[in-house]
Amino acid sequence: MKDIKKVFEEARKDLYYPPIGLKINESEECRLEFGRKHSVVVGRRLAKRLDEKGLLGAFHHALNHWARHPYDLKTVILESFWLRDYKNGEAIRELFDDVVVNLDLVINRGLDAIAETYQELPVKSEGEALIRAYLSRITGLSFGRVKLDERLEERLESMLKIDFLDRRNLKLNIQKFAELVYDLEISVQFGNPGIGDFPEEEIERAMAEIAREVDIKEYEEIMKFLGISREEGKPRSADVDWYMHRASRYVVYIESSEKTGSLYPKELVDFGLDDPIDFYSPIESYGKVIPGIAKMYRAEEFEGQSSEARNAVIIIDSSGSM
Repeated sequence: MKDIKKVFEEARKDLYYPPIGLKINESEECRLEFGRKHSVVVGRRLAKRLDEKGLLGAFHHALNHWARHPYDLKTVILESFWLRDYKNGEAIRELFDDVVVNLDLVINRGLDAIAETYQELPVKSEGEALIRAYLSRITGLSFGRVKLDERLEERLESMLKIDFLDRRNLKLNIQKFAELVYDLEISVQFGNPGIGDFPEEEIERAMAEIAREVDIKEYEEIMKFLGISREEGKPRSADVDWYMHRASRYVVYIESSEKTGSLYPKELVDFGLDDPIDFYSPIESYGKVIPGIAKMYRAEEFEGQSSEARNAVIIIDSSGSM
């Protein structure tokens, strides 16, 4: 009987020891599980079906989802969003991610155990048969015996033109791939991480990263795709959300001490571009009009003061960074 933990540690060594633990259950799965501490989950029934090298390849595959692709929630969200118009978009994404991971293992890392893994597992669908044929053609290894009909052979030739390892063209590559497999039955041998595997706070952090890469319109569409529309009972504006995420790297939050008495406001609060300039506090704002730094007084504490907003506030940024 093979030592599952020993094989797992060998796989970790091959991928430079990613800080991930191992969970063993009774299933036939091998997948990456996200949480406070990432883990690889493997089933004893699957381990029993594979020889030692096949199990090593399964561990390589699961670990490389963390190390190479998609490796972060931002990528999971973007890929899912780009495939939103396909009814089987998530299955397409998982199949695409498997191709990227397996190519990276063999071509970039020189690890061929994954081919042995596929040889020991039956082909489950047309989509899987197609990528096995593709992987065999590209790597020169056998990913199991598959027979493609003329229709799939034509798609294989088209697939050979996609550079799956070119991350700069990720959106274009996954859309090209989708057009080749969307109408096929799709299955994957190993479960891949999805958006539902992450807590809400992780999604918020991922959205901050996405805001720095897409324009406002696309950001709003991604928010709708994820069902992000309200926060603490208030409407959530996509443009404000997008701007605050992009500006967050420059924001320094300043806590101000409260003042009391009829001549002083109760507290200083953030100054917004639509607030009256009369209440802007240049000293506490360090002379800056930047979200999170610019402060203003609460007008309610001043007798005879008006809180009406001016028609326009003009700000000139001379820093050269905008």
